[in-house]
Amino acid sequence: MAAVTPDSYASELRLELGLEARTPVDSREESSLWAASGAQLLTGDADGPYQAAPAPLATCAQGAWLALAGLSEGNLDPSFHAYKLLGERAAISNLKRQGAVSPGGGCRLLDCADGQLALNLSRDADWELLPAWLEQHADSWDDIVQILLERSCEAMASRARLLGLAAAVSRPPVPGNSWFNSTRLAPGVKRPRHPPLVLDLSSLWAGPLCTQLLGDMGARVIKVESTVRPDGARSGPPQFFDLLNGNKQSVALDLTNTRGRD
Repeated sequence: MAAVTPDSYASELRLELGLEARTPVDSREESSLWAASGAQLLTGDADGPYQAAPAPLATCAQGAWLALAGLSEGNLDPSFHAYKLLGERAAISNLKRQGAVSPGGGCRLLDCADGQLALNLSRDADWELLPAWLEQHADSWDDIVQILLERSCEAMASRARLLGLAAAVSRPPVPGNSWFNSTRLAPGVKRPRHPPLVLDLSSLWAGPLCTQLLGDMGARVIKVESTVRPDGARSGPPQFFDLLNGNKQSVALDLTNTRGRD
């Protein structure tokens, strides 16, 4: 099987969208991109060697950027080093690798009775949900470690999803049939005269990055936050928050009452 390159990944994304494959411009392989991304410095034990990613993450990041740049009508620069976004937050905050603990400290890889579970408790509200999730009291990571040793990974991941906790069973990635699902809700229309309006109710990293890219492509993006629960990224370095939200308008509303929701 041929190695995945940014070109091949971008072309695959475009073909699945019903578009022509793009003209090759970037044939670099994962090993060089992973090393240059900065993410390699975050892998492995603190006193051990760096590790390779189990999937071509840096290559896919660059390939996704190439595919997006091809749709942006010149708004996005195809030569931008998108793979370096993988290590951007760590570079801004001077984070280091810590083995089974994420560089930021919020996520840990924990042993269960039948495998390993990744659990992210980056918000105060996450800790408040622990008694409901574990069905017993827990004040620290040490308490959680001891309790999970007698629990099933799948059962705990399922309960976490019900409560809104970020948890997932650790296992090798499984290829899917498609990287996206779409549902048409209205007939197609001609290209609007004005830029499309995007309301961004996401927080932290993935959602804000997505809407930042839509803004870079010409959309008008309004970031909507709850006054009761603002974006958790605001508690981190301002430089990182601005990186993901710098081109958006912003409004904070009390979403716990009818007026704010309306």
